[in-house]
Amino acid sequence: MKKMKKLIILLILFAIVSSGGCESQKNTEKDLAKVYYDKGRDIMNNRQRGDEIENFSKAINIYPEYEEAYFFRAISYMKLGYHFKGGGNVYQDAIKDFDKLIELNPSSYEAYVNRGNAYLLLGDYKKASDNYSYSINSICSKRPEAYYGWAMLHIMEGKLNPARLSLGIVGQFSYDDGYFLKSENCD
Repeated sequence: MKKMKKLIILLILFAIVSSGGCESQKNTEKDLAKVYYDKGRDIMNNRQRGDEIENFSKAINIYPEYEEAYFFRAISYMKLGYHFKGGGNVYQDAIKDFDKLIELNPSSYEAYVNRGNAYLLLGDYKKASDNYSYSINSICSKRPEAYYGWAMLHIMEGKLNPARLSLGIVGQFSYDDGYFLKSENCD
């Protein structure tokens, strides 16, 4: 009986100690995932072609809720498709990552715009337009990227007047050294 009591006490203590460890384990996983994420970003920032997709994938495998890793892996897929022309499969991979990012963060303007860009590159103009429209109408109308995507869509469709209108809207945004000023962004 005494042994049973000790065993129960040990089990209770173990349960108490291990229950507090879940959050710290999650933090440790995110910290480890960040190491791979940072490696992937370094490769991208240095304009190297390398293992950025592999590093982002490792970060995601360790911490499946890593929004930034999904975003930059998707962008890496899109760049890969652009460099190797006709990258339909990598554009589909990018779309899957943007889908997951939208699942994790439904108000991600960048995910909708870039998913629209991937659909545009695949020639699915309807889905591209739907993503641009949603990003403008439901998330933020104070950023130019979706309007620019719309302009490219209209050009590819041969609709020059709507393209001019979209580019006119893009031209209304402020620039600083070729980049849009962050003060115009939605929060």
